[in-house]
Amino acid sequence: EFRTAADIDRDSAAAQWGLARAYENLGQFSETVEALRKTNELAPDNLAAKVKLGNYYLLVQPPMVGETEKILEEVFAKDPNFIEGRILKASVFAVQMKPETEVLKVLDDAIALDEKRTDSYISKARYFMKIEKAKESEETIKKAISANPNAAAGYVEYGRFLDFADRSNESEAQFRKAIEVEPKNIESREAIADFFTSEKQYDKAEQIHRELVELQENSPESRLA
Repeated sequence: EFRTAADIDRDSAAAQWGLARAYENLGQFSETVEALRKTNELAPDNLAAKVKLGNYYLLVQPPMVGETEKILEEVFAKDPNFIEGRILKASVFAVQMKPETEVLKVLDDAIALDEKRTDSYISKARYFMKIEKAKESEETIKKAISANPNAAAGYVEYGRFLDFADRSNESEAQFRKAIEVEPKNIESREAIADFFTSEKQYDKAEQIHRELVELQENSPESRLA
């Protein structure tokens, strides 16, 4: 539908933004980047699209740091307190191998702007994992859950952390909690399905995939999974 909208109106920023998010969910990297570039050209005030494009620039090899810094300049010129922009800045610092204290200061400033925003804590927790500080990462995830206990993302992140830390006996409870607080959250069920598959608990994995088929209205993608 987004592709059709883009064909009808090549200057539709909304169509390109929709395409970018659709491609991202399908895991199509190049198509996502191209749609984000077009969105940025057509809607320079869409700060969320700018930051998402910056994050993708950091994923390529070598990371496109200069282009990302230009994006940050544009974002902060519009809104110095744009939280996702602050987190992108921390990501740039991390890629540049800047001192841990500098990266953490930027992340803490982002958290302070909205202390109930789960994703900000998750970004900090992942940075700790990147620098091999598992204890600090776990503490940060727990803070994310405490700050917003009704958000599934914190529990999903904790479940994945516990699985990675070879504490799989604790993981399932976190994934189950994520589903409990947000029953229609697709990522929660996908995460626990992957967990059951990795643990060779195939009956449980199949049941979760059946729930995903129902939740996603019998979509071809859910049937294929």
